[in-house]
Amino acid sequence: MPRSSLVKPYIITSGDDAIKYEDTLWDDIRVPVSATRKPSAGLAVPDVELFMQDSAGTSTGIWCDAFDASTEESVLFEVQIPHAWKQESSLHLHVHHANSDSATGATVWGAEIGFAEIGETFGTSTIYTSSDITAGGSAGDHKHVLTEIVMYDMAGVTSVSPMFVVRLFRDATNIADTYGSDTFLLEADFHMEIDRPGSRHEYIK
Repeated sequence: MPRSSLVKPYIITSGDDAIKYEDTLWDDIRVPVSATRKPSAGLAVPDVELFMQDSAGTSTGIWCDAFDASTEESVLFEVQIPHAWKQESSLHLHVHHANSDSATGATVWGAEIGFAEIGETFGTSTIYTSSDITAGGSAGDHKHVLTEIVMYDMAGVTSVSPMFVVRLFRDATNIADTYGSDTFLLEADFHMEIDRPGSRHEYIK
């Protein structure tokens, strides 16, 4: 078939006639563990420990950050909210993690969060701890678990590119944290509702 006879799959918009989804969609704002920082002083940090290896138990293996059962250990990261985010919609911060053995018990995760839009001042931080800890209860040996820490209220935020600064930790001294072994952090991310593929303008939506 001649190339010129093919239907061109273009969407052409101009001015304020931009693409907007009739039904909003969801995506992740991902924070790989490789994008987090371990403070050099002042905070306890997770050890890097063996997560899995070959069936013979002889390979070098795969290693991940292991958070202690009795000491609050932390990592740090920053996130800028993408332009595709639906303004004023809540952001759901959660972690993906896996227990290191078959012992039962729940793991509590926490986040100390600072937030500011462009031109605003970062004020005091706020600490949140996971409320859906039953998701991690009796998770099983190395089972992939998602635990939500907070549904962060973004009501009134209508700007482009606001930012979070975050200290992520296992709240090991919390009475609800009953899992007595290390747990491996696999990733942190925000579930984000989107209503456009981006913003119509560079600094405003």
